Amino acid sequence: MEKDRTEWLKNRTTGIGGSDSSVILGINPWKSKLELWTEKVTGTMVEKDTPDLHWGKKLEPFIMEEYIEITKREVKAGVYEYENLRSKMYPWMTANLDGVIVNQERGNGVLEMKTKSAFIHWDSLIPDYYYSQVQHYLCGTGLTWASFAVLDFGKKELFWCDVERDEEFIKNLVEEESKFWKLVTDKIPPEVENTESCQNFLKSKYSKASEGKTIDLRNNNSATNWAIHLKQIRSEIKSLEENELECKNNLMAIMEDSELGIGDGYKVTWKSPMDRLVFDIERFQKEHHELYKEYAKLEPQSRRFTVKFSKERN
Repeated sequence: MEKDRTEWLKNRTTGIGGSDSSVILGINPWKSKLELWTEKVTGTMVEKDTPDLHWGKKLEPFIMEEYIEITKREVKAGVYEYENLRSKMYPWMTANLDGVIVNQERGNGVLEMKTKSAFIHWDSLIPDYYYSQVQHYLCGTGLTWASFAVLDFGKKELFWCDVERDEEFIKNLVEEESKFWKLVTDKIPPEVENTESCQNFLKSKYSKASEGKTIDLRNNNSATNWAIHLKQIRSEIKSLEENELECKNNLMAIMEDSELGIGDGYKVTWKSPMDRLVFDIERFQKEHHELYKEYAKLEPQSRRFTVKFSKERN
């Protein structure tokens, strides 16, 4: 079973799958294009075994059974003829479906099953990063409609909705996926994105520094331009922070000892918090040094990234 899973992950690096589509469109909150590109180029993909992913996979049979009972539709698991599908028109486009809805009148449809945490809020019925996934599948299979079955842990119920094939969306999707796959085949990395997911990937990829290694950036125009841009941004941030401090101080002076201030379209609160119990670690270390050493442990730290600028001379 583990071998099959490993081969499945390896196969995912040979093309663009449904879950990759939202990354390529820049609407995936958890993964960057640079990370996805690295997986495809190196042929290695590490599956993140989070509790949500683990239980989502475990609950798929239950979700499908519940969906069938609610909708009275005939559904076949993803082992149908669309398993491990690779598009003839777009050879880099792959699909591995959760299930296929068998419908003689309407034609077969794609079934996509999801779980939704009680702590996750969706702005719409189906988020864009899942919508792009089914449109990718509809393009690859040639089918015209799909259905979502979502187990909502917060509401403790399963809801479902149908999605039609969106030709305009698919046209844009194919264009962006085609551009991305060319970057993969040409081994040209995509541009670095201004997202936390991209930063997290870079921190993970380069988690350890080569001791004593120095790189000369003086003739690196790209590095120089980014450094200058960063300096300008820091200057603007400093100015804005000073303005913010001025606003807050003036409001504090007006509030005096009031806990709540009601304004025209705004509200100001300045409450006294409850005292918080804290552990005096410095005193404990001093008075119980041996016991402190027994329980103290080294905690791995991430590389610290800093950019310092020379003081300008008059």
